[in-house]
Amino acid sequence: MKKFLSCLLCVAMLCAMTVALAETPAAASLTVTEKKVRGNSAWTAESYPEIWLTPFFAEYIVEKNERYPAHFIHFSLRPDTSPYSFTPDSAAAVDFDTLISYNYYVMERASFEVFLEKADPAKTLSDGSDGVAVYTNAEKRRGYAMISLKDQFGGTTKLEIDVYDNTGDLSDTELGKVIQEEAERVRAALTYEELDHYWSQGVFASVELYDSYQGAKVVVDAKGLTLTKLDEQGLQSTVLGPDGQKALQTELEITDVYGDTNEAALSDGTPYLVRSTDYTSYAFFKLKEGKSRPVYLQISVSVGPDDAPAAIEAAYALVQLVNEE
Repeated sequence: MKKFLSCLLCVAMLCAMTVALAETPAAASLTVTEKKVRGNSAWTAESYPEIWLTPFFAEYIVEKNERYPAHFIHFSLRPDTSPYSFTPDSAAAVDFDTLISYNYYVMERASFEVFLEKADPAKTLSDGSDGVAVYTNAEKRRGYAMISLKDQFGGTTKLEIDVYDNTGDLSDTELGKVIQEEAERVRAALTYEELDHYWSQGVFASVELYDSYQGAKVVVDAKGLTLTKLDEQGLQSTVLGPDGQKALQTELEITDVYGDTNEAALSDGTPYLVRSTDYTSYAFFKLKEGKSRPVYLQISVSVGPDDAPAAIEAAYALVQLVNEE
């Protein structure tokens, strides 16, 4: 039981086309911090300076499933952009000056032919014959690019980039320039890494989660955690379970209460609401009365009701509440 609870605490808690020496961020070197610009929020560039992506499921990598190795591409954040989310296979950033959003996706199976089916031939700037396809659609305010990752992952793995013009002012020609420049930048900069662990293992020191509209914020002590998903309001940490075979996950998110709940309390008397299934338990801690609704911190742990109290207590111990007006 001691070993099990200890594991649950962890749960809470060249040309770039060649294989490079494995270099991940230093331990506890990244601090995810909110950046506010003209009423909008993202993270500082230092929070997530390089984008790391893989076509494989994070839990399979943590479990060291041979079919899903710890292989990644990574490349620097675009200058003058602020990141605001990542998952194993996607990331996003925004330029607050131009109001252009940049979105990146890795897909294990994709084709240039299908990618270009929605493209107007007159607005197709590259057809994929040289490993890159590009087209624009100013009516949708978007430019699209797809880059082959066959040399890195084999098969039909691709990296898709799309840019979104939040102003709606850019023409197809202007969008074409933006997306072509970004595709060329990423293609030249991306590095392929073969690791023996998930890239983010132990690299984050702390994370600010926030709901800017509701004025709610918490700071999570992330030292030692392996963060596999992160956005402005929530994070996911993945760790190998006590059986040494199955990965377990803990998620923290600023959100609403949902579903039927029961009252519970931590050992120090801190109240919360809880609901459990056979495999996942959800706890809701009230943070404040927001502008339009009560705001809660949800902690979900991939354990059943018997083991949930200890796992929830361990996860909540990592959280510091921040009062914002």
